[in-house]
Amino acid sequence: MTAPVPHCQSALGWLEARGWDLGPLTHRDVDALAAIAHCWQLLWPFGVADPRPAVDAVACLLDGCQEVAWPMARELVAHAGEWHHRDEVWPMVVQQFVRRLATRPDSFFNPEGLERARRIAHCHEGHPQVQP
Repeated sequence: MTAPVPHCQSALGWLEARGWDLGPLTHRDVDALAAIAHCWQLLWPFGVADPRPAVDAVACLLDGCQEVAWPMARELVAHAGEWHHRDEVWPMVVQQFVRRLATRPDSFFNPEGLERARRIAHCHEGHPQVQP
């Protein structure tokens, strides 16, 4: 019996098969999305009582990505879980991202930091909601 391919190795192909343009991604974005795929894999298929560790990690990883990678990170929730999990988990990621800003005085009171949090919250708007 062969072992299943880890989500981090199949994540980009999964996104590309659903019409996402991976061209604008940097190596750093690719690495972050692979790590995010691992975080989502921690939550499913069995689920966990407390998703905060995975959500915290994703919020940290988003800070190092280009904005173009944010909606892809949200879509990867469905790669590990179900499509409806995106709407359940993403608000928790946004909330944690804002909390992280609150611990960084250099960006919390900076309007650009708050605008970045707003864009993460709405990053999926205007992108196709492709399902299998």
